Amino acid sequence: MNSSEPARRGSLLLALRHSTAQALTGLVALGLIVALGWLHFEHTSVEHAMARELETLRIARFDLAHGYMLATRNNIEDDALQRAAGMARMRQAVDALQAGQLGLQFPGTQAAQESAPLRAAAQEFAGTLARWPVTAPPSPAEEVERRAMLFALDQHAARFEGALQRAVGTRVDSLEHRFLLAAFGAGALLAMLTAWLSIASFARQRAESIAQAQRAHFDFAMSTLAFGSWRYDVPTGKMHWSSAMASLAGRVPSAMDLQVADAAASLHPDDRAPWLAAVSEAVAADHLLSTEVRRAGDGEQWRYFLSLGRPMATGAGVQMFGIDVDISSFKQVQKELATSEALFTAAFESAGASLALTTPDGQCLRVNQAFRMLLGLELEAPVTSSLAEFVYPPDQRDLRAALERLANGSTSSTRRELRVISPDGALRWVDITLAMVSVNNSAERYVAVQMIDLDQRKQAEAKLEAAITALTVASQENVRLLARLNEAQSIARIGSWVWTVDAHELWWSDELYRLCGLTPNAPSIRLEDYLSFVHEDDRKAYEAAMERAIANRSNLEFDLRIVTHQGDLLYCRSRGQWEFGDSGALERMHGTLQDLTERHALEEQLREKQKMESLGTLAGGVAHDFNNLLSIIIGNLQLLRHDIPPEDAAQHARLEHMASATARARGLVAQILAFSRRAPVEFSSQDLAAIVTEAVGLLRSTVPSGIAIEYAVPGELPAMIGNATQLEQVLVNLCTNAWHACENLRDRKPQIRIELTSAKLDDEAVMRLSQSVAPGDYLCLRVTDNGDGMEPATLGRIFEPFFTTHGLGTGTGLGLAMVHGIVVSHRGAIEVRSEPGKGSCFEVYLPALASSAATEQNPLVDADAIASAALPHLRVLYVDDEPAIAAFVGELLGEAGMDVVTLTSASAALALIERGEIRDFDVLVCDYNMPEYSGLDLAKRAREVAPALPIILSSGFLAAQMQEQAASLGDVRVLNKVDLPEKLIPTLSQIQR
Repeated sequence: MNSSEPARRGSLLLALRHSTAQALTGLVALGLIVALGWLHFEHTSVEHAMARELETLRIARFDLAHGYMLATRNNIEDDALQRAAGMARMRQAVDALQAGQLGLQFPGTQAAQESAPLRAAAQEFAGTLARWPVTAPPSPAEEVERRAMLFALDQHAARFEGALQRAVGTRVDSLEHRFLLAAFGAGALLAMLTAWLSIASFARQRAESIAQAQRAHFDFAMSTLAFGSWRYDVPTGKMHWSSAMASLAGRVPSAMDLQVADAAASLHPDDRAPWLAAVSEAVAADHLLSTEVRRAGDGEQWRYFLSLGRPMATGAGVQMFGIDVDISSFKQVQKELATSEALFTAAFESAGASLALTTPDGQCLRVNQAFRMLLGLELEAPVTSSLAEFVYPPDQRDLRAALERLANGSTSSTRRELRVISPDGALRWVDITLAMVSVNNSAERYVAVQMIDLDQRKQAEAKLEAAITALTVASQENVRLLARLNEAQSIARIGSWVWTVDAHELWWSDELYRLCGLTPNAPSIRLEDYLSFVHEDDRKAYEAAMERAIANRSNLEFDLRIVTHQGDLLYCRSRGQWEFGDSGALERMHGTLQDLTERHALEEQLREKQKMESLGTLAGGVAHDFNNLLSIIIGNLQLLRHDIPPEDAAQHARLEHMASATARARGLVAQILAFSRRAPVEFSSQDLAAIVTEAVGLLRSTVPSGIAIEYAVPGELPAMIGNATQLEQVLVNLCTNAWHACENLRDRKPQIRIELTSAKLDDEAVMRLSQSVAPGDYLCLRVTDNGDGMEPATLGRIFEPFFTTHGLGTGTGLGLAMVHGIVVSHRGAIEVRSEPGKGSCFEVYLPALASSAATEQNPLVDADAIASAALPHLRVLYVDDEPAIAAFVGELLGEAGMDVVTLTSASAALALIERGEIRDFDVLVCDYNMPEYSGLDLAKRAREVAPALPIILSSGFLAAQMQEQAASLGDVRVLNKVDLPEKLIPTLSQIQR
């Protein structure tokens, strides 16, 4: 602080003027006697006002500093009463500074001007006090803000103090001038003037003593609070320390004015450069300085200080006002707390007993290493789960009851014996003690848990009981046979059990433990434990079967599902045979549990494959015959277009309707062939993400606007080998199916979500899919809806051709069948999950390529692009066992100007070839599928007779095998029979060329 400098200057001026007045005492006139009374009264008023103002200011500053120390003290001895007292003292001090009376006795002076900023700063600090919570400790940012505001308020008070002292000195000077004037007019009263000057000297000494007392009180408060103040003059680089600051820095009062570099020398060597840099940065950026530094203390110890400062612009340039607060006790408390926490942690972790600390509802907060080792947990992994998750499910109710008794205050501690289960499925008996504890009698309560391992004792009891049972059931030879039986059971995955009726107990073989996901030789199993592993949908039926076996004294045989401890589902067969006592009573049932999961999966896969192959064969046969019929209809329609006059619009309109119907029929046949996987498809490298994005754009324009479509496609996905048209058709059909499932929703907004991700299928996933796919990297196309969902019966038939849940005329039932056929043709698999009322999820898995390089594609010749107008005169031999097709082809080619010979017998055609008459024809066109001889047989024989003869084969469906066989003969074209009316003539034109 620099508040003492104005006081010293005022004292010097008073002393000088007092000496001048004494030199002129001889010239004092009698008028001094008249003014003496008035001047004495005014002088007394000034003295009292100055003393009152300075005393009020001193008390307010002291209360403010002392109250801040009490309100912010952060040590072990702190309590709410001390903080409340500190807050009260700070409010009392702020109220005194806001009273509005300071400086009003000196209007027009600097003291009156400094009074307004002082009251404004006090009002701002009062707002901070109103938001200041008494109980919660402040954050570092709040602590810095509060200290800076306290420092700013104290600086305003210091400036006001200096201005007030200057105002007092000015007023005293004025009184002295008046006194001199009176003395010139009243020299006769020199003795009285001398007395008055003595009074003025006493007043000056009184003011100086009051100021010194105020400075002493303030320095005492600063030293009591263990912080000192300083002022840094930036232009000159000089720093002024208060006496308290000099004391904290270990300097004598003569070293209170020094260079900033010398001030940094009092710091720890490692803190000097950072402190200077922080000061420079605060001045340059005009922000608060807040940094921790170390200074030498008693002996070899270094004390910690928080250095705070704020730069301010003054008439003499930028100055920074700051304080250094001793926080060594706070640091020591932090260190002691850390040491205490480390000691507690070491004792807790090194304890031999298994210890845990949980919430009242059993949620684990902390466990020691012994607890982890007892439960077989990873030693370093955090444990935040519920304590009940480590307890065997049949014993969890007992644990929850104990926790409830602790929570409602029925007891303060309880002890139980129960079983715990480790992540690998091993069961272990423990003695667990639970006790409710609190910290410092607070409302927060915790449960202290201690567990003692009883597994060895329980295992010994179990082994003893098993030994007694074994001795009563069989001899030592039977025991050896039992060991061999366990080995055989492990190979065959058949577990055995013995149920003692009277004791209501079960004995399990080792393999039965393993089947249920438990460690062999686990604690004894009760009948309720065994039934808890049975699937909930089979449990009641199995219990009823056991009751019937007891009532009828009959053997037990039942197929059921078992849910292992790890959550796996096993398909099993349980058999049981009674053992009767001497009196004929039921004593025991000897039984087995056989794992048939792998067999069940293979049977399901075989049934699915046989069903789909049968449906595919049927679909291919239907498509072949249907194409034959369509080719007849389309060909005759084309002939009718030429026969009906152009002016007969009605007849042409009918033909167009018939042509539209045949086009729809052709599309239906294409779907059937895609399902049966008998239509040849061109495969190439495809970017499935681009196909999905394009298909989603198409769907947004076709799906009703009331159904929301969301899709997520990542940027980086591998490529795949497939057909873009078919892949797009898969997504469109799946989304159409989802659309129909959502269109009748009333209680929620219909929604379809499309996702494309990478996936990796392992052996377990391949077994679950039950389809002919290999493990590896795949792309997963997922379509999810929130529609009506499906029953299990419906779910098992959705891929059957012509199966539909829609009304008559609203669907062909081929959409999902075609999806299945396309997915299988791409060597992929499809999985469906659905529940009534919860929507459906279709997941399509397609093999991914290791590299996204595109494969080469063979360009296809577009026969439609070749004009048929310039056909030469060709002689064509057409062979087809369908007379109607042979007739319309003959007429079609005849109208095109060709000579056509049609035969409906493959034997007649072969005879013509054998006679060599095939050389008289320009081209041979024949059906592939004919009785006696196929079109391929005729083509082979014709090539032997006429090697250069062009040949065209046609069929109701173009299988890949047929195309390979045709390619083996050289230049042999293949045409779909349904395309003959449009493509036969262009193909003949191409052959001629």
